Amino acid sequence: MSKKDDLPAMPFYIGDWAKAPEVKALPLDTRMVWMEMLFIMWESRERGYLTIAGKPIISEVLCNMIPGVKSHKEMLSHLKKMEHFEVYKRRDHDGAIYSPNMVKKEEVRRKKQTAGRMGGNPGLLNQEDNQQDNQGSEQSEQPSGLTKRETETEYKNKKKIELKKQRKRFENIWSRGVFVKTGKKEAFRHFQTSVKDIKDWRDINIAHDKYKRHLELNDWKRPQTGKVWFNNWHDWVDFQEPDDSDAKERERLEKIKKLEQEVKEGKDNA
Repeated sequence: MSKKDDLPAMPFYIGDWAKAPEVKALPLDTRMVWMEMLFIMWESRERGYLTIAGKPIISEVLCNMIPGVKSHKEMLSHLKKMEHFEVYKRRDHDGAIYSPNMVKKEEVRRKKQTAGRMGGNPGLLNQEDNQQDNQGSEQSEQPSGLTKRETETEYKNKKKIELKKQRKRFENIWSRGVFVKTGKKEAFRHFQTSVKDIKDWRDINIAHDKYKRHLELNDWKRPQTGKVWFNNWHDWVDFQEPDDSDAKERERLEKIKKLEQEVKEGKDNA
């Protein structure tokens, strides 16, 4: 952000903070982490986006920037809680975290600034902004970026396409899942809220591969139900087997045994 566009202070609207149910649902320590993230997004060159020099701040770096966060695991836990309540959103093309409220207010500020430079009345822009704020519960049913060219019908059609795409991806991983295939309806609901872009789709596939490997190494364990696994799949993304040396040895012995059996069958056939 250039010096010319910088502001002397970050406006903090108590009403926005106190009335937001998604923020109030967070534990106090996670709420404080979110506030620190807002400070970083305010100072970003792309105001409202959690980026440095136009690049997304990854969780490993973020945990070093937030006071009080002692480990990467703790940072991931905070982010998971925020994502569950949709406190933040991610940009489609690079997965950067952003605050919809801050981005929206920055867009309005820039429009007013442009209107003032051109000799217009920046106050007239408040009418459109207030109409969006007064939509209340209807706002969850309509897109925040709805333009005059995009009708409600077009928006609904777009949502149908997105839902169809989500359903197709869900069925893909459900069909090859190693979990117990029960609770499909609840599993899809968890999938909808946690898999929103290509990064999430990549992560859930990584999580499934690791879970599958974990069950292969620990064949005495009972697989989770689909409902439970889709609710907790984030836990498997960074999962590392504590020590699979014994499992590797068993796998090696099984291969030797299989080769010996094949050699024996070859001799018998001869």
